[in-house]
Amino acid sequence: MGLRAELASAAGAARRQREPGRQAMLDLALARIRASGTMEGALQEGETAPDFELPDGEGMRFSLMRALDEGPAVLMFYRGSWCPYCRIALEAYDAAASEFRRRGAALVAISGEHPALPEVRERLAHLKLRRLFDFDHRVARLFDLVFPMPDELVAFSRAAGLDTATIGSSGRWELPLPATYLIGTDGIVDYAHVEADFTQRAEPEEVLARIDRLSLGRPASG
Repeated sequence: MGLRAELASAAGAARRQREPGRQAMLDLALARIRASGTMEGALQEGETAPDFELPDGEGMRFSLMRALDEGPAVLMFYRGSWCPYCRIALEAYDAAASEFRRRGAALVAISGEHPALPEVRERLAHLKLRRLFDFDHRVARLFDLVFPMPDELVAFSRAAGLDTATIGSSGRWELPLPATYLIGTDGIVDYAHVEADFTQRAEPEEVLARIDRLSLGRPASG
């Protein structure tokens, strides 16, 4: 089963279990996010990616520009380990990590929660995927992905037991749009998947195919 099919199955099961009023609240929140223009304002294909440096859970630092010296980079922005759809996506990319390495591509996942937090470690301990800590969504802001959560989404989150401390490090009711970017060695965005609906993510095989296309487009060395 591909990532999109797995996400659709999980989303369908969740929808069937929710009370109609809560589902209507969530649907309205997603409609408000779409209408806000955040998706259209995010970094798009053909634009230059901003350079950044972020720590991972082991205290090591990742620099985008240094990574691009070695090959393309795949950046996966996710909401947090508390999000079941994010966990499904992380697992799918973790399973495909060897294919990204074989193509010489750096693969990192970015969120505003610290990967060293005990609850985060417990949820994601089985994953080897490198996860970066984006304090205050600083890098997500550079990519214009951050949006203030609509009142309906705040209410929905509170009912699910989430608070600003759980959501991320900014201390505010805000989130980054889930997004996946493929950055070429020239720093240009070759592929961008940005979606207000958090149950929609880029298929790993789709990103791998774009990396292959990038490789074919490079002039032969020597």
